[in-house]
Amino acid sequence: MAKIIFDKLEKQKPRVSLEDMEKVTMTAKERVAKELVRVAKDLVSADGLDIIIEAVENTKDLMSIGAEFKRLGVKYEVNLPDPPIPPHIIASIGGKTFTLVNKKYAAGRPDYVKGHIAVYKG
Repeated sequence: MAKIIFDKLEKQKPRVSLEDMEKVTMTAKERVAKELVRVAKDLVSADGLDIIIEAVENTKDLMSIGAEFKRLGVKYEVNLPDPPIPPHIIASIGGKTFTLVNKKYAAGRPDYVKGHIAVYKG
C-alpha cells in the first residue's frame, strides 16, 4: 500500500518550483533583515531620543513630522486640544514617551530643540 502511494506522489509534478521557493525565501530573508535593523535601532537608542532627533532634523515643522514618524516606524498621536493647551504630538518608542510642541509654547528646559520644534522626554 505504501509503495502505491509513494509511486503516485513521485509521478505528480511539484506545485512550487525551485525558483519560486528561492523568491519566497528571499522575501522572508528581507523581512527578517528589516526587523533586525529595527530591533538594532531600538537597542542602540536606549532612550529613543536619537530616533526622535532624526525625525525632527528631517522635517520642517511640527505638523509635517508624522510622515517621518511613519517612515521610522514610530507610534505617535497628534493632540489638538482647546486653548490654553497648545497642539502637541506624543510619540512612543520602546515604552518611552516623548512630547513634541512648537518652540514658542515650550516651558522649562526641553531635552532637544531644533527649528520650531521642542522635544521633552517622559
